[in-house]
Amino acid sequence: MAIVQTLNKTQFVNAFDEAGRGNRFSYEAREMLFEHYEQLSDDIGEPIEMDVIEICSGWHEVSEYELLDIYSDLFADIEDEDERLDKIIEWLASQTTVYTIADKVFPYHNYLIMDF
Repeated sequence: MAIVQTLNKTQFVNAFDEAGRGNRFSYEAREMLFEHYEQLSDDIGEPIEMDVIEICSGWHEVSEYELLDIYSDLFADIEDEDERLDKIIEWLASQTTVYTIADKVFPYHNYLIMDF
């Protein structure tokens, strides 16, 4: 027998804190993960088990600067940093799921990337 508990967004977000993984993703990224898994559950017509550890091992949140540091070699021929970042994100989106998380204070973004 399986017992399924439906979580709302707040419960989902707080589950990371309760599991000692609250610093793994920003609050906004955890909200985005909730929306991702809620939509996936709707798409497949089945509930999805909440597993904080699995989610943490399958996703990463990185800043623009981290993306440039990690992937710039792929587009080293592009001198403009903004254009290079756009190409990196475009390439990543062709490989996996990528969400943009806009910072509410600063003019830069973080990215939520599913491992591939």
